[in-house]
Amino acid sequence: MGNIKDWMMVALAAGALTLTAGCDDDTTEEAAGGSGGAVGGAGGSVGGAGGDVGGAGGTGGDVGGAGGAVGGAGGEAGGAGGEAGGAGGEAGGAGGGMTGPVDKCEDGAGDMTALGAINEYGPSARVVSLAIPETPDAATEANCGLVGASNGSGLSALLDLVGGNGLDEFVQPDENGDISLLIFAQAEGMVEGSTVPGTDAVNMNLFVGAQSEAGFMISKSSFVDGDPMNAPLITFQDAPVCDNGYMNAGPSVFSVDLPLVEGLPLNISLEEAALRGFLAVEGSGFNLTSGVVAGYLTRDTLLALVNGIITACAGENPPSLCDTVGPLLGDDPEAGLELLLSFIGDFEATVEANGEVRTCDPAVPDDCNALGVCLQVELGAETIVGIEE
Repeated sequence: MGNIKDWMMVALAAGALTLTAGCDDDTTEEAAGGSGGAVGGAGGSVGGAGGDVGGAGGTGGDVGGAGGAVGGAGGEAGGAGGEAGGAGGEAGGAGGGMTGPVDKCEDGAGDMTALGAINEYGPSARVVSLAIPETPDAATEANCGLVGASNGSGLSALLDLVGGNGLDEFVQPDENGDISLLIFAQAEGMVEGSTVPGTDAVNMNLFVGAQSEAGFMISKSSFVDGDPMNAPLITFQDAPVCDNGYMNAGPSVFSVDLPLVEGLPLNISLEEAALRGFLAVEGSGFNLTSGVVAGYLTRDTLLALVNGIITACAGENPPSLCDTVGPLLGDDPEAGLELLLSFIGDFEATVEANGEVRTCDPAVPDDCNALGVCLQVELGAETIVGIEE
């Protein structure tokens, strides 16, 4: 169990908030095959509705349906193909190749509560709940909207092995009031007196944090080059906010050093990442409910992570993680990557150099290079008092 616990820390870093923060509705659908065509393709492959031809997906229901027909799954209906399944439909289809995020920008205004007085870091919030959907269906219900049959739920298997209280224990205070993973968000653009209805967009900045006697503070590592005068490392510019509070931020890159293993900062990036949920004002801060952070861990990111661990373990003062994980990794990053994938699942999507995300074919060598990661998050209003010295 000790080995698994250590790998849990690595996989959390590689998936969380492992955090690392994909896409807005249009980008996700188009990048993954256009209007859900790739959805039907992968749905065909998983559900027997299109085989490899259906798996090619393409640009819409007709192509997905045709794939289903070639695969012998029943023409336009196509089992998991056709307009409803092959194209993925609004809800994302039946095969699980890609769900696509559902637009929840409904008619009607949200809460008219006005924002109170804020400081230069506000309005702000803290991640107070963090979880991984346990099944692809649960991920679809959470509106993860990722390419791949698991829809970002793959890391949940690792949590089942570890047991305990899941990821929540990292963002909740322990018996001493200490929080091991502090993640803050700032809805830049809202000012005192602002209400969610009438706020067209915000810059959603995310920071890792620290605790002090004065209160919650932002770590300097949250900024480019560690300089608070520079931009935040994690930022979703011009995130649209609907009158009902629904925000769909991204795509962007979530890149941060996570201090999850003492003596070994782990730099993680989720590419083509999104932050979605419902905003509501509370005091001088905000809440985010029904939230998800969804993006892609690429092969290069994971290989760099494994290589960093191997290098640290070979150093003069190796972190405690090396006592258990070091002998398993050896000195071969590729072998270490295969070991890590045995815990978190195989790659099931492709992130292209231009940022396009699509379904992939595991039968084609090197075609798959990414794994979707979805984290269900809740943020609670919190005041940030400053930047850590």
